[in-house]
Amino acid sequence: EDASQKAGGVFLDNTIYPRALVNIAGLEKSGKTDFSLRHTPDPIGVLEFSTETRVVAQKLIEEYGKSITCYPMREDIPYEKAAVTQLRVMSQTDAKKVLDRFIQRYFWCINRYRTVAVDSGSSIYDITRLALFGQLSKVPGFMYGEINQLWDSFFEAAKAPSNKISNVIWTHKLKDEWLDAKKTGWLKEDSWSDMNFAVEANLYVSRDYRSNPVGPFKLRIGANRFNAAAAGTELVGDDISFVEVMSRLTPSLNPLVWMLRDLNEAE
Repeated sequence: EDASQKAGGVFLDNTIYPRALVNIAGLEKSGKTDFSLRHTPDPIGVLEFSTETRVVAQKLIEEYGKSITCYPMREDIPYEKAAVTQLRVMSQTDAKKVLDRFIQRYFWCINRYRTVAVDSGSSIYDITRLALFGQLSKVPGFMYGEINQLWDSFFEAAKAPSNKISNVIWTHKLKDEWLDAKKTGWLKEDSWSDMNFAVEANLYVSRDYRSNPVGPFKLRIGANRFNAAAAGTELVGDDISFVEVMSRLTPSLNPLVWMLRDLNEAE
């Protein structure tokens, strides 16, 4: 098995297209969306749950010439009604509509775009629970079997041999971790419980807005299936890029192969 295969690469028209399944998590305004759209190879298809994603995408298109196609998941549901913090006022019918749209578009995008971004996984996880259970809390654990099966299929599709070209990037918000009705002092992803294990690499972004001046963006490589020795590596400011991250995760590869773009544009 050569280095390209170890890195998830495949051969397509004599060209190696490595691809990765990545979770990038952080607090609000920490650079999750920017990283998933600015630093990943074109063309990019992004499944967006917030108008803010579209604003970032439009800026990158205008300023850097990025090739980004946005697929609004809640286009026919008022954003003030469907905000993640107000999901309890979204009807189960609307949630089912959004979930069905996401499922169809997500699987369609994989292997059509060089990069597929889900912004955010936290949003679609809440919507999944609302669609299936009609509520976000007080759901018995035994009822999560359907969610586990569905979400496992999301990540397996990204890792399947049939996906020959697509990096798949899931962004997630962080929330307080609780144990025995008390905060542990740690943060964890607001998402599916097996998400960290399902992806190939976990990345964490942050920025200190309390300092004066505001601190630089930071990215830390977490647990991953590529290179255990890279876990704990921190990149700061202009050193943060998809190529730099993947060069740390796959040191045996020429890092520039991670920016190869699909020769067949998404239809």
